[in-house]
Amino acid sequence: MIPSNRVAVLFAMAGLLALTGALLLRDPERVATLPHLSAFQEFPYLLGLTVSAVRWGAAAAGVSLLLAALCWRRISPRLLQPEGGADRPGRYTSWVLFLLGFSVYVLVQRLVFLDYPLTPDEHAYLFQAEIFARGQFTAPAHPLQEFFRCAFLAHHNGRLFSIMPVGWSLVLAPGILLGIPWVVSPLCTALGVVLTYRVGHSIYGHRTGLLAATLMALSPFVLFHAGTYLAHQASLVAFMAFLALFVRLERGESATSLYVLLGLVTAALPIIRQIELSMLLPFFLVFAFRFLKGSGYPRRKLILSASIFLVLFVSFVGWHNHSVTGSATTVPFQVYVDDDNYMSRHFVEMRPFGIHDLFTLKQRITWTIKRFLSLNYCLFPLAPLFMLLPVILRGRKKWDFLLLGSGFSLAAGYMLYNSWGGVQFGPRYYFPAVGIAYLLIVEAFLRLASRYGTSLRYGLSLWVVLAYVYGVSFSAVLARVVPELVRQAKVIQNVGPHLAAQGIHNSVIFLAPSKSDPDRKRDSIYLRTRNSLDFDDDNLVAVDMGLRNSELMAFYPDRRFFRYKVNVVGLLKGKPMEMEELRGTALP
Repeated sequence: MIPSNRVAVLFAMAGLLALTGALLLRDPERVATLPHLSAFQEFPYLLGLTVSAVRWGAAAAGVSLLLAALCWRRISPRLLQPEGGADRPGRYTSWVLFLLGFSVYVLVQRLVFLDYPLTPDEHAYLFQAEIFARGQFTAPAHPLQEFFRCAFLAHHNGRLFSIMPVGWSLVLAPGILLGIPWVVSPLCTALGVVLTYRVGHSIYGHRTGLLAATLMALSPFVLFHAGTYLAHQASLVAFMAFLALFVRLERGESATSLYVLLGLVTAALPIIRQIELSMLLPFFLVFAFRFLKGSGYPRRKLILSASIFLVLFVSFVGWHNHSVTGSATTVPFQVYVDDDNYMSRHFVEMRPFGIHDLFTLKQRITWTIKRFLSLNYCLFPLAPLFMLLPVILRGRKKWDFLLLGSGFSLAAGYMLYNSWGGVQFGPRYYFPAVGIAYLLIVEAFLRLASRYGTSLRYGLSLWVVLAYVYGVSFSAVLARVVPELVRQAKVIQNVGPHLAAQGIHNSVIFLAPSKSDPDRKRDSIYLRTRNSLDFDDDNLVAVDMGLRNSELMAFYPDRRFFRYKVNVVGLLKGKPMEMEELRGTALP
């Protein structure tokens, strides 16, 4: 075992080295001029951004390591030491976790993501939330709606609506009414962290809960989800709330209100995102076993809870489907796929539906496992593998199997989603399981430390500290990169306001892929029209339809007209988008 003072010195030396490296790195604007980097001359912007991001990451790692050096001798003997005596939560622990997390997440949302819905999913969620805020289910389509096709927005019987699950939009709607929608995601994320602590404290102990919650709160995975308008944060809260209620039931509490809340939370999870319901499979099996056995839970109350879940979910989904599509059994997604929409065609072409042979099954499983293992980049190296240890080590508890089974049930749910033709972009779909992932990882560390003595405890404590450093430095890199990516994305997504800032007003802007773009066909996915619900934008954005543009030009005789040529490769090279003004019938 390395003495504590030597570890502290190593931390300090590594921190000073990282800070020195950050100071000595060349100015990002000058890096691209170096002779031996001439091959990158086409990408000076990206190269400069990369160097700048490395500087931020090195500086953050340096500061974190210096703080670790100052604290190491104090925290290392106790960080993973087995607890003894009464295990009570700190009086203000939950409040401190919530307030600190919420404050940081709001800053990330406002300063890093610039309060901008970057992905089409986020835009569709916000679009539907604005409709809900008006007390409606749909918005009127434009008379020439073909020009205003948008990713994940369906057009049916002269009305527009989002194809995304409606639960998250319902949560966002009050924020829109109050003019502060950017508060909702940080609020949900902070609540998810607090619930993780409370659940961890209840089933494993105060130390496990606190370590898991703090590692989770500082994780880039959590930090940057909190800055988006994606729905996964709400799913995390709903699942952890379910888990907290389940723990109370397992402890023998049988108040009717608990079963009512359990039914409500269970219904909320699939209303937010349907596939997340797969996470509850291990718990449903427990309920079924207890119900058939006739002991553990009152049967009448279980039936009450199940009835609330089924009636609320089925009636709400049927009511919503009927309100937007005209049929309780026709989901918005089906309307969207049947419509002539470039995103729906892209969705169908990108991945075949179903599992037709052994090769396809293997492919689906491989995709799912890769997404699951990519959590390494978001948590810390080898993290998913440590999740398995609690069920392997001696002293196994039923909670180990339930939590691990829940995580793998979610992975199985997404394998089925893949088999249906769905697409997973990165590990974000596993976000609702991030709390149980950290609980299992920390519990594995604590059990290893208690079983194999002081030397391993110091080594694992070192790993935990390095996980904090990893999270902070990785987050710093993203904090430098993401705002620039958002600003660049606005050039091809937020075209109307982008041109308004250049002095162009009262116009219609036709989006078209640039002929000089080598990835012209693929980049058609970026031709996303984003307009207000009332189509009263200063600069309206429309899809370029060649000679048919004259129809829209005749509809708006008092506006100017432009063709905006999207070139993603050119954007990465730092080139401005090409634009031409259309006059008269000069449309081709």
